[in-house]
Amino acid sequence: MNKTILCFSGSLRKNSYNSEALHIASRRLKEFASVHFVEIDAIELPLLNPSKSYSVEILEKIESLKSLIHNCDGIMFATPEYNGSISGALKNSIDWISYDMKKSQYKKKLIRDKPISIMSVSTGKLCAIGGAFHLQSIMLHMGAFVMPNKCNLYYKDNFNTNQKMQIEDFADKFIQFINIVSISKES
Repeated sequence: MNKTILCFSGSLRKNSYNSEALHIASRRLKEFASVHFVEIDAIELPLLNPSKSYSVEILEKIESLKSLIHNCDGIMFATPEYNGSISGALKNSIDWISYDMKKSQYKKKLIRDKPISIMSVSTGKLCAIGGAFHLQSIMLHMGAFVMPNKCNLYYKDNFNTNQKMQIEDFADKFIQFINIVSISKES
């Protein structure tokens, strides 16, 4: 178990369906890797403004998050959908991750070549596919290896047995994807 996977929830809500899906996936992921969670609301990042100076506390939070990303073997995102896209909080976090405050420029290298998987959960019948699609576009733009299949789920009251199995199967596929990307990087 020498792999590390970061589970990154794009939701600010307490009892988020997306965070719950990540916790279900993590039970399976923990069989193969150590798992770390990133909950956006716990980080409490201000809106990124490159013209502004930020406190040492904020910059330390960012460096800690960047370190987690740098040291992980893959990132499993779970994103809600707001107005056909990802949450503003998730987009802001991604902007912070990719911004170099010292050089005042965006750098994509932290995510580049990183295996990424994307889940989306929604009470809407389209299962937040717009949010998943936009997150995929952002990750591809940053040079990540995005797993082709997604896990888009409709949520009503709680996850049923079939949905839990779908999430576990998705986690298994992500482990396989990480291993494939790792082998391709070595050759």
